[in-house]
Amino acid sequence: MALHLQRTPIVLSATTLKTLVNRYKEYTQKIDYNTIDEETYEQCRSSIALLKSGIRQIKEGRDNLETKHSAIVDEYKNCKNKSEKKDLLLEIEQIEEESQLQTVIAESHDLTFMLAARLDESKCTLDKMEVKLGYSTLKAQRDGQQTSESTDQNNGVEVIETVDNHDPGPSAASNPLPTETSGSTYSTQSTCRSIKPPQASLPKSYGDAEDFPEYWAIFETLVHKSRELETMEKILLLKESLKGKAQNAIKGIRLVPENYSWIVDTLKQRYSDQSSNRSQIVQKLVSMKPADQSAESCQAVFDQIQVLINQMISAGYNIRNNCDTIWAEMILGKLPQDIVKPVIVASQAHENQTINSLMGQLQKEIAAKSYVEKRLNKAIINQVPIKATRPNDRHNSSRVQPGNPNCIFCRKGNHPAMQCRSVTDQGTRRNILKEQNRCWKCGSKSHSSFGCTQPDCSQCGQKHHVSICTKNNANTTRNIQPWNNVQIPSNTAQSVPNYRDRNQRLIQNDPSNQNRMTTSNMQLKNENKKSQITALTSTSTQLVLMTAEGDVWNYNKREYEKILFLFDSGAQKTVIQEQLAERLGLPKQSSEICTMSGIGGHIENFKTHIVNLKVSSAFGEDVQMQIQTKPVITNGFPSVHLSNDDVAFLKENRIRPANSKLRGERQNPHVLVGLDHYHDLITGQNAIKTPTGLHVAETIFGPTIYGKGTTIKESLTSPTTFSLTTVHEKSEKELLQKIFELEGLGITPDECREDDKALEYLEQYSKKISFKHGYVTAPFPLKENISELEDNYTVAIRRLESLQKTLQLNPEQAKWYCDILQKYEEEGMIETFTQPAENAVGTYFMPHSGVWRRNKKVPLRIVFYGSSKKRGKLSLSDVIHKGESFVNKIHDILIRARTKKITMMCDIQAAFSQIRLVDNHKDLCRFVWVRNIKYPPTKDNLILYRFRRLPFGVTASPSILNMALTAYLNAKGTKLAKEIQQSLYVDNILIGAESVTEALEKYVQSKQLFSEIGMNLREYISNNHEVNSRIPEIDRLDAGPTRFLGVDYNSEADTFHVSTHFPPMSELTKRDIVSQINSLYDPIGLAGPLTVHLKALMREVFNSGVDWKSKLTFDICNRWNQICKTINDAHISIPKFAYTLPTSNKKRLWVFADVSKTAIATCAYLQCPETGLVSTLVSGKTRLTPKKQQQTIPRLELVGILMASRLGATIRSSIRDQISEVSIVSDSEIAPYWLKSTKKLSKRFKTTC
Repeated sequence: MALHLQRTPIVLSATTLKTLVNRYKEYTQKIDYNTIDEETYEQCRSSIALLKSGIRQIKEGRDNLETKHSAIVDEYKNCKNKSEKKDLLLEIEQIEEESQLQTVIAESHDLTFMLAARLDESKCTLDKMEVKLGYSTLKAQRDGQQTSESTDQNNGVEVIETVDNHDPGPSAASNPLPTETSGSTYSTQSTCRSIKPPQASLPKSYGDAEDFPEYWAIFETLVHKSRELETMEKILLLKESLKGKAQNAIKGIRLVPENYSWIVDTLKQRYSDQSSNRSQIVQKLVSMKPADQSAESCQAVFDQIQVLINQMISAGYNIRNNCDTIWAEMILGKLPQDIVKPVIVASQAHENQTINSLMGQLQKEIAAKSYVEKRLNKAIINQVPIKATRPNDRHNSSRVQPGNPNCIFCRKGNHPAMQCRSVTDQGTRRNILKEQNRCWKCGSKSHSSFGCTQPDCSQCGQKHHVSICTKNNANTTRNIQPWNNVQIPSNTAQSVPNYRDRNQRLIQNDPSNQNRMTTSNMQLKNENKKSQITALTSTSTQLVLMTAEGDVWNYNKREYEKILFLFDSGAQKTVIQEQLAERLGLPKQSSEICTMSGIGGHIENFKTHIVNLKVSSAFGEDVQMQIQTKPVITNGFPSVHLSNDDVAFLKENRIRPANSKLRGERQNPHVLVGLDHYHDLITGQNAIKTPTGLHVAETIFGPTIYGKGTTIKESLTSPTTFSLTTVHEKSEKELLQKIFELEGLGITPDECREDDKALEYLEQYSKKISFKHGYVTAPFPLKENISELEDNYTVAIRRLESLQKTLQLNPEQAKWYCDILQKYEEEGMIETFTQPAENAVGTYFMPHSGVWRRNKKVPLRIVFYGSSKKRGKLSLSDVIHKGESFVNKIHDILIRARTKKITMMCDIQAAFSQIRLVDNHKDLCRFVWVRNIKYPPTKDNLILYRFRRLPFGVTASPSILNMALTAYLNAKGTKLAKEIQQSLYVDNILIGAESVTEALEKYVQSKQLFSEIGMNLREYISNNHEVNSRIPEIDRLDAGPTRFLGVDYNSEADTFHVSTHFPPMSELTKRDIVSQINSLYDPIGLAGPLTVHLKALMREVFNSGVDWKSKLTFDICNRWNQICKTINDAHISIPKFAYTLPTSNKKRLWVFADVSKTAIATCAYLQCPETGLVSTLVSGKTRLTPKKQQQTIPRLELVGILMASRLGATIRSSIRDQISEVSIVSDSEIAPYWLKSTKKLSKRFKTTC
């Protein structure tokens, strides 16, 4: 009940407003005026006064209610604790429901508009009555008399300006048409006169970009949009109001009506560049002189800042309602610490403090300071205990000149500042110098300590006066006396704590005394055991990672936006968050598999895209980088926590860090900069250290702070170490394994062996899948820790708020988002709910966002995040088994396709969304949305959805789909079901036939087979023209070139195609070579012989030990380009149907193997035993020889036979029913002998491998 105190005032205010609305509703009716003109005139006057009063009261009541409501909403937004925030949201919704706040406010708005309409109507009637009764003539005469009287210096008549725009005129009882005598009498005796309102004059524009929005707003209202003025009059008025640079901007343009738009556009283009205006405003704030200690100076600086905020809003950026940390820090830096400190303390209770809230708090502190100064009739200075100083501690002070006639510490004029005996504490002196931005050597405001000609401190050599040196007395443990000759009595209880506090402060300020206590302090502690001692705040070490905020180019929005960079010299490659790369629309160059290894040997493999990133330096220079994407960079870590000494040091040296978070806030970088671009962005690491030991480095974005430094440890918490993982390419063994080793042949020993564990898992899970009622219903494969899953509601709400802000700036995307969710609901994919499902296993809210792809037919794809979670909590993906994919191999499916005379290919429409969830698992897939995108996600505007079908974004979704389809096809057990099960790849299906009739029957049967579980097969394409023509167009894909399982295929010519294209490279690295070789996708092995020489050169480069990123020699690069030129633009086509052999007879599979010192190759053909006819190439494999050691040809022949046997086993398992026997052919005479001897084979083959 945190809002209990605010509930009653809001309810009462709402009741009051509702009463006012009900009271003034009757005045919205049309007024029936009297037939007598004089009475009508009086009636109009009364109506106008009444309507004005009603409008004013309603507006005041509404503003009061909205202010109170905004206060509780701000309290909700600024709440840090997530559970408390959720409770506050519920309380706010209850208050709104009890007070009917939104309804009352809406009714008051409607009533205000209606009353305003009646007010305008009454004013028009009043004007007519004045003309009719002659009061308008009387007013004109009085105006003329007042004009003449204003020239009379001796006229003692008081003139009072009336508030109402309409002169009430004489009453009905007075003479409406006075004579000249009465008129002159009236003019001399009346003491209450109306004067003619002054004419509005146009402001002048002198070409100041910051003032132009204000000037144009006035000119546009008075002149530009005026329908009464001619175009030429507007031009003349515009020219009249332009001066200086603004007038020069339109010189040369003829001042004729047809050029008016040209003139206006020229001025807008010149002075309405909002980004340029905003940068100038920020520069003014940066260069603004800080305020001194007086309230008058603080108020003046505050007013200047307020002007800049208003100009920023006029420039198109509503800084007032934003939580801009940079602006907040700059604003706080312009005011003294006695103003800033209470504001900073108060801001700790608010997570996101807006600039408007910050300015309001500062205004209160300045007003309080002004009030105190007026009461005391003097400026307030820091009050400190009066202590004396040692007379012999005055050396060097004679050379120090005071900053002003009076002492800056005690404000007295009888001594220099550095010889002050009233304010002797070093910490207090330092604070005063820091607050007033004075030199720490001489106290002057005209320069900093680094520019001062006075000598450095004689005690420590630092740039400050000896009287404020913290080392001056921190290490002095002998004969510690007060700083005057007055002795402290030993029995004075109050003296000891004061001295101890001071000594403790000295210990804290001295790094050498962090972990020990002085001897005198120990003695005082022993002598005064009964006194209460405040525990010392110990110092600890902070390790700060190097981060900086920089501008990157957003290709979608065509503008720069600021993101956080993390610099890590331990990482090899630069990576960017994958989601951010998509949002920025970064151009993708290629894709590859990357391995990330971290502390503890943890290895992560993920797919990455090579993208181009353009960043802008602080000086406007563009830097192009080619980097990789990664799903997650890091979970975040604290920023640097600058001490007061560090802040003062940075100000003195005019160092402005390129990071908005400097107080230990949590930050999450979007780009990790590795060694490949580290020195492109880091321009220098200067030998500059802050007082706490932190280092300062120069980046293209500005200075950044990093390293090891001391900080105040306010609470005893367990230390947390934030470490980064190292991103690198695959190791040489992993990347080259598939090129050189037996394990990379693509046909492993286990390829034909069934996985008993996987089959057992499938059998157990398939028992939970239901195929009733015409659709598939499947559960999630849950883990035992499902009971530990939390709802993730607060994360989902926070992500929704962020998504809503983005969509409000992109109306087109917002419309697509709403339409897609509405379509989901209409199609039954999602549903609304009020209560959780019966026996629900758990509850989880998935955040969601959109991926915008403008070039697609449906440009928006909504993505749900099942891996989202709070720190230290579980996500939905954490409590679900990923399961087995059971996906068939592409090579095997293509082999089956090559043995079918007629083939049909198709896919399952929206396969994932056709799997329905069991009822008690639906609440695991909840998400939140809003009814109206324009309003915040309050209870009245919030919609709770949950998925009825398998959602996108859960890691187990592919495995659930495959296991469900496999279980269904196995359960059907038909011949066609078994064929589809063997040729199913995710949602792609291959069907074979020997005749047109059989193909069309299988088309009908397959459609029927999947329709039984609510799935639709579509985009059928066949290599037979007649089959294509007889398939309905709604289910047919256009014949011609297409891609099947990644391979180029022409359905009309019924051929597979492989093309080689290796662009010439002026510079090469080892990574470039491997990337080009792997860019050729050839699962059947058609182009294997063409790449042997390229792979051999790769072997040579590999054996040379060249680093992955090092540029290869000119000779290697030239040889590579020559080989590429030889094999470039090769186009290989083979018939999909491998043979024209009798289909009724079984075939003999021939597999040939041959080797050389460079490569091993094997190829397979089919032959009809009766006719001897041979097919075209069925499949082939080409690999380089193993690289472990020098191999003999006989041993390599044995390896070739092994390759051939594995390839033969793979092909036979794919088309088992068509092969009668397998023959392996080799030209080696030694290898067959070894094969006959099992013992020799075992020994020699182990040596070979």
